[in-house]
Amino acid sequence: MTYPPIVDGVIRTVPHTGVMAALTALAFTNDYNLYGGYLAAYMISTEIMSHALKAILVRSLPKSVTTRPGDTGNGACGTKYNNLCTSCSVYSTPGSRSRTPGMYSGHAASVMFNLIFWTRYAHEKKFSKARFYSIFSLLLVLALLVIHNRVSVSKCHTALQAAVGAVVGSVMGFVSYLVLNKIDGEVFPLKSVIPVL
Repeated sequence: MTYPPIVDGVIRTVPHTGVMAALTALAFTNDYNLYGGYLAAYMISTEIMSHALKAILVRSLPKSVTTRPGDTGNGACGTKYNNLCTSCSVYSTPGSRSRTPGMYSGHAASVMFNLIFWTRYAHEKKFSKARFYSIFSLLLVLALLVIHNRVSVSKCHTALQAAVGAVVGSVMGFVSYLVLNKIDGEVFPLKSVIPVL
């Protein structure tokens, strides 16, 4: 199964799409506290902390768990070049070997960070149910498409690597919202740590 080129392009660039959306919203709304806070939390969580956590996992787990599927001989991934997994990273040039480990999926972490962070924000801001569920549904569908693509279409990750990425991204999104609430509770309100719908 393959996606049309436009859909594949959107799915492949999801981590950067979140950054660009925040920068665009910041430029048009001048809401520096909301979008600046989100952007800082997103970049720290999905870029800086993610690279550090991946390095720890690569050193701690067996290579068979951390390596991309095509690099272990267990399947095909992305585009093959000299029998190595290529073009799986947002940062890779087509045809070049992916430099990032397969454990965990950064794409899965990014979409789950956004799902948890923005639905929490919508819940705490008391958006109408229709608006809340629209936001939740859109982000959930995007998350499922991206995770499905990373495992079943591009074969850049195993199901375990995508699942770990989803859990890591969810935790980072949740913790980031809590931290931003401590910094600016007016912009990032929090009624209780565990939301009740």
